[in-house]
Amino acid sequence: MDEINDTSASGYIEPGFEGVGTSFSEIETLRTSEFNVLARAKRYGKWWMLKGLNPEVAESTVHRNMLRKEFEMLMALSYPGVVHVAALEEVSGLGICIVQEYVEGTTLDKWAEMHPTKSERRHIVMELLDAVAYIHSCGIAHRDLKPSNIMVTSNGGILKIIDFGLADSARDTILKQPAGTRKYMSPEQAITSEADVRNDIYSIGIILNDLIACRRYSSIIGRCLLPIGERFQRVSDLKEALLRADKRAGIFAKALTATLVSLAVLAIAAIGWPDVGGTAENDQHGTLDSLTADVTAAHANIDSIKTISSAKIESIQNTVNNTEKKLKSGIKEAAVRAQLVDTYIQKGLDLLELSWFQDLEHFEEASDKEAYVI
Repeated sequence: MDEINDTSASGYIEPGFEGVGTSFSEIETLRTSEFNVLARAKRYGKWWMLKGLNPEVAESTVHRNMLRKEFEMLMALSYPGVVHVAALEEVSGLGICIVQEYVEGTTLDKWAEMHPTKSERRHIVMELLDAVAYIHSCGIAHRDLKPSNIMVTSNGGILKIIDFGLADSARDTILKQPAGTRKYMSPEQAITSEADVRNDIYSIGIILNDLIACRRYSSIIGRCLLPIGERFQRVSDLKEALLRADKRAGIFAKALTATLVSLAVLAIAAIGWPDVGGTAENDQHGTLDSLTADVTAAHANIDSIKTISSAKIESIQNTVNNTEKKLKSGIKEAAVRAQLVDTYIQKGLDLLELSWFQDLEHFEEASDKEAYVI
């Protein structure tokens, strides 16, 4: 092919090509704290996040070493749920900086204010647990897990943990100090400089309480906040507890569905009742509505369902027996159908009870079986 007419994108791009410079440009300071400066800058045609030191501490050996320690820990991590770091280098106007990916998105607390669905919240929680479990598997404790240090990307809603400025590991022997953010910091973390992954589990408990607090997870969240020896010892244990709670809820939903099916059998049978007068028909429909409400409210208690159903059937039969004599033939037929309904109910309840006993066999733990029966 004639080189002059070659329009392919192959070949090298000159350093001065527009938008793909090797130096940082369009540097924009985003936030300045007591010790650090965060800035956004463009290089190689994409945005990067730069984390440097506040000019007031830029010459401090301690703070420079802290920045290097954070960089070295991030370099040891490679996971979609953890911010990616590229380099530690001198940047004009900012000094020594950690160069890391720029996460386009919002912090977890701001994301929660956007009213995500229960399913979306649960998905983010699982991503958080997986990311923290990976960090712990690398021998690192984050020690500052909080919503402002957790990002949710705009593209795809992917969770990323950022800011490892207070992270530590057992293998490091320098810059040991108590650290954290008061609301999310475990009690022992405020008085000890030793890194412990169970500190992060406490922080996760506070985050879960803000994000997915409900009766189903209350005991699990509570265990995260117990004294260090009594809380979950590993993130995998916490995740397993959440999955078991979800499984229990799924079985309860199945039981409720079976109860409603039994009620549907009653409704179908009731459709065939003859017209034995306006009063009798209204009484029957009113009784059926009352039965529906009672059965729904008592879906988790088989004995209660049987008692209520029997009482309502007896009430229907009494109504039929008190109808005028001229409807005697219709009354007899209604009585036969009422007896048929009673048979359907008993069969439905027997099938439901059998299904529940079969469900109990899926639980390995006695505590889970007890919770299901209650």
